[in-house]
Amino acid sequence: MTSSPTRSAAVAPPRSWRIPRIGLVSLLLVAAAVQPAAAARSPYAQGDEVLFTGVVTNSEGLPLPSLQVTLEASRAAFNIRRLGRVRENATKLATITDEHGEFSLPWRWDDYYNRFDLIVAVSVRSSEGEQLVELQRIDLSRRTNQGSPVVSAIQLADTELVESRRQFLAALDSDDERKVYEQAGQPERMDTVTFPSYEEVTWWYFRHGRAYRFHDGTLRQVIPFAPVEPFTP
Repeated sequence: MTSSPTRSAAVAPPRSWRIPRIGLVSLLLVAAAVQPAAAARSPYAQGDEVLFTGVVTNSEGLPLPSLQVTLEASRAAFNIRRLGRVRENATKLATITDEHGEFSLPWRWDDYYNRFDLIVAVSVRSSEGEQLVELQRIDLSRRTNQGSPVVSAIQLADTELVESRRQFLAALDSDDERKVYEQAGQPERMDTVTFPSYEEVTWWYFRHGRAYRFHDGTLRQVIPFAPVEPFTP
């Protein structure tokens, strides 16, 4: 009698550890995000001076003086909690455009920072004090890695706020007007009435419920009323 062969339990060959396809793609994306924004090696040594310079103009190419230009340097890095790049530990360096609309900002290079933004803003005075209104922001990170100087020709498409501020300040010609401006800022609306012997100008501050009436620049009356949202005639 022939005995049938004994079958032993099949033993599966050892399996090598593998990353699922989707997981591998995710890891590659994370690794790419961790890389610096500009892969090129920095042309600067620690402490080198990098000059950010340029000119700010309107859409017609005319220079815009007295605007604040700020260089904002920060560290862009991948944040695992937010699953994206974030900017951290920002530091700022600011200046004012001259009569030709030109500016210069000397920056001491620090390898920690890898994101550089240039911000153009106008200072607007209100009853709460001076406030900066951002007009334009540009990312100069890639251009920064190309060497110094970093030159920017910034053309502002919308200059309505800049022009209204310039015209208002140019028209201040009395101590009373300047005093009210220092206290309350630029009015939300101005009404002018010309009489045979004088000109009457009323400054309206709707949100604060005040109107200031001037006769040829001299403050004659302060009119209180219930605060309302500004409106146009």
